[in-house]
Amino acid sequence: VYSNYYRYIKFILYVIYIALTVITFVFLIVGGMPLFDSIIHTVGAAGTGGFGIKSDSIGSYSPYIQWVLTGAMIAFGVNFNLYYFMLIKRYKSAIKNEEFILFVTIVVISTAIIAFNVSPLYSSVEETLRHSAFQVATVLSTTGFSTVDFNQWPGLAKTILFILMFSGGCAGSTAGGLKVSRILLLAKTIKRELKKMIHPRSVSVVRLDGKKVEEGTLTSIHSYFAIYIALFAIVVVL
Repeated sequence: VYSNYYRYIKFILYVIYIALTVITFVFLIVGGMPLFDSIIHTVGAAGTGGFGIKSDSIGSYSPYIQWVLTGAMIAFGVNFNLYYFMLIKRYKSAIKNEEFILFVTIVVISTAIIAFNVSPLYSSVEETLRHSAFQVATVLSTTGFSTVDFNQWPGLAKTILFILMFSGGCAGSTAGGLKVSRILLLAKTIKRELKKMIHPRSVSVVRLDGKKVEEGTLTSIHSYFAIYIALFAIVVVL
């Protein structure tokens, strides 16, 4: 029974992935992107792989195309289980998911700060928000598309994008990075340890979406984070 249920869930997730891919493709076609270009960039956005066919990536396409791909990268950076919850009408479980809330918060705040920082470089509010949101989406989802050379942006904007590279998307998405859920649990663990320093006898349990997270899971996340940072340091030295 469990095996059949697992296969059913796996099938549903594949259907969701294909549906999102088709929707992205249709929106790109409607926006006037050539058929071949639409296929390449749809697959690049869906798999958050960032494969493009132009030297300026997405920079030469229309603002509409850039907004569509921004939405697609964010959509594929969300935990696919939440889409399943939406299908079975468990809307509260999806909307109140802590990882999803943090993911959306990161996108909105990062976009706002970067837009404010780079606003002198662009002529309109729409252009500023478009480039800011696109760069946040492509970096956070680890896709790799671009509309501008953000190396020319001010230091604050580049620093935020650099930090977002570590974060990545949600667990259960096609995005890379540490994943927002791990960062959330790391933050909760740090909060618990600080509380223990102040109140040594206190007993505190780390919870995610109201459910207790086992100590073994937290230990695995800490180990993963340590290995991740160590490998990053080694690569930087090399």
